Amino acid sequence: MNAKNIFYHADLNASYNIGARYFIREFLKSFSEKKRLQWEVKAPSIAARTRQTLSSSLSLFALLTACSSKPSLELVNSKVDIVKDKSIVGSIVITEGDKKGQELIPTALYYEFKIKNNGNRKIGGTGDKALQVKIVPNKKLVTTSKETVGFNIFNPSSYDGTGLGYGSSFVGEIQPDKIGKFILTFELGVSEENPQVPIRVPAKDKLEKLKENALDGSLIVTSDGKEIAQFDLKK
Repeated sequence: MNAKNIFYHADLNASYNIGARYFIREFLKSFSEKKRLQWEVKAPSIAARTRQTLSSSLSLFALLTACSSKPSLELVNSKVDIVKDKSIVGSIVITEGDKKGQELIPTALYYEFKIKNNGNRKIGGTGDKALQVKIVPNKKLVTTSKETVGFNIFNPSSYDGTGLGYGSSFVGEIQPDKIGKFILTFELGVSEENPQVPIRVPAKDKLEKLKENALDGSLIVTSDGKEIAQFDLKK
């Protein structure tokens, strides 16, 4: 019996595409309808099964890789106010002179930010890995700050010799699907005259102007000395 050479022909592309459709269908099942719609906006070819190919699954994989490499943080709320509240900003105790021991409660620019972790892993931690935030002001906000108190309140060294200061309250980490609150305060002056704190509270109209422009900048989130998120506060 003579051996025969037998050749099989197969459309490998079709096989790959069938496998891709199965993978995409099973993958999307694990997400809510809202999340599936978000994926489809970012990778339109996965929306209709007739358009799902190996290329679609590769696009989805690339999208997943990009998303997993960046923390999924969302700024859900920003609040700004001018406050004079000891429970928020504390007090300045006079340490010398006739008014030694007197408490001065400074007026301050108060920020409160709420940030949500939309990812599936914890973001932040303790020690150096703890989350921190800072404001990077745009030129207009820097100018308004200088017009209000005479210096750029967002530059820590500018407070040297003023008797005033700045403060913060952070959550070190945000668990998946949870919201963390971050507070920043920048002292603007005191009502009472005292040589230890020579800067008096600015006029009401200047305070209002500072408040109006307080979100003209960006909020930077860092962990372990590295920037992990940036938000445009004007949006």
